This record gives sequence, structure tokens and C-alpha cells, in this order.
Amino acid sequence: MKFLSVEVEPFESKGAEALSEIYQKTGVQFAFTTPRDVKGVKAKQCHDWILCRDFLNDAALAQHVNSHKGIYGFNYFPGTNPPIDFKNMRILVRKRERDIKLEETEQFIESALKIVNHFEVESAIKPKTKARRVRNIEGTFLFIGSSEWMDSPFMISLYTFLIRLGSRKLVFETKEELAARLEAISNEQSTRGDTDINYLKSTRLYLYDIIANRKKYSFIKPDGKVLMSECCIETFHNSTGIVSLTNNTVPIKELKYLFKKKQ
Repeated sequence: MKFLSVEVEPFESKGAEALSEIYQKTGVQFAFTTPRDVKGVKAKQCHDWILCRDFLNDAALAQHVNSHKGIYGFNYFPGTNPPIDFKNMRILVRKRERDIKLEETEQFIESALKIVNHFEVESAIKPKTKARRVRNIEGTFLFIGSSEWMDSPFMISLYTFLIRLGSRKLVFETKEELAARLEAISNEQSTRGDTDINYLKSTRLYLYDIIANRKKYSFIKPDGKVLMSECCIETFHNSTGIVSLTNNTVPIKELKYLFKKKQ
């Protein structure tokens, strides 16, 4: 696949080495960016590279409530960090520097894009995500998608999980074939750092349902308040991923029993 290219101004890290993150075997890192180039101004990376996808939700929450949020070494300061784009999903994706192998990375990106696009087509999310090579940051790609992926912390969690599944280089053409591939992964023996196996055990039967119910857990609630903004950052960080949602452990009554167990 031939990718168009863009430039993104890297984030000047102020302590990424201090991040406390669960080891991730895939080595896939993420970072939000500002909106696209406007009048010659480059899009900017908004924060440190992260392996733990929950930090993305923390950054989004910080901007929504216009207040610093920090946990486990990660910090996002509205007004200091570049602003996250909520009108589009714009997220940088790469393998850790020591894991960068250009040909393998491109295969991973192509697979990730195919998986994300599949769910977008099945769920009528438009426009479909596209990927751009970031020409000034080695081995990095920018995923650009619908704002609907940014409307909820659980949608951010799902989107980045689908991208990370691209590291499996799944081969499929139909919904049924993809379901079979995901079931096979969830039945694998879990090894150190391969968290996606356990995540799939909890979520694979609900992936389309999470998208279908997305309006029920938007960041901005009908009363104008921000979802779970009254919670401490530790509770928010630990409870706004898709595993918490499908395991019915989100500490909000209307969300706690949203998904009935499937066999």
C-alpha cells in the first residue's frame, strides 16, 4: 500500500522515561495530535508517547474539564500541552524505537487500517479512517478518522485496541472470518506481556455492541457535565477501557450493567 505523507511536530518530552506502564509485548505506542496543518502550521504531537492506552483517556478528560490530569508519570496540562483535536480522531501510531522495522511496521499499519475500516463500515461510521506516513518521525503513521471515535473514552479505547490488533497481521475478508481469527487469538495461551489475549477474552463478543451503544457513554452527558469527571483520576484511568465496560465494572450505575453476558 502506498501512503501519502505528512509532517508532525514531535512533542518535547519532559519525562517519558518515568511513565509507569504495564509491559506490552506488541510495543505499539500512541499519541494524539492537534488538528491538521493550517496556513503552513504543522500539526503537533500533544503529549508523550504511551504504551498504556488509558493515558489517552486521561489526556482527553483533562482537555474536556480544562484542568491538569496526571497519573503514573503521565501528565497533560491544558494550555501548555498542544490541544487535542476532538473534531477528528488524529492519533500517531508507531512501534517503540527499538522495535522499528520499516517493512514489518507497514504490514502492521495496513492490517490495523483494514480492521478499523471493517468496524467503521459495519457500524456506519463515516468517514473511514485513513493512514498517513509521518515523514519526519521514523516509523510513525498518523491515523485520521471520524470524530465519533473521540466522543467517548470507551470509543478511544476500542479504536486503539483495534489498531494494536493489527500487529497480529490478521487475514480476513468477511465479518465471520474476522470473528474466527479473534476467537483463535482469545483461545491462545497467554504469555508475559501479551495482554491482548486476555482483553479479547472479555471483549470480542461485544466489539460491535460497544460501537452501537456509543451515545450512552459520550464524554459530554445530556446535562452538559463531563462523564466521570467527578471521579478521582485513578478511578477514571482504571475504569474507562473497554474491558471495564464489558465486564460491567464501570462505577456508574447506568453503565455498570449495560452489557449482558454472552457465551
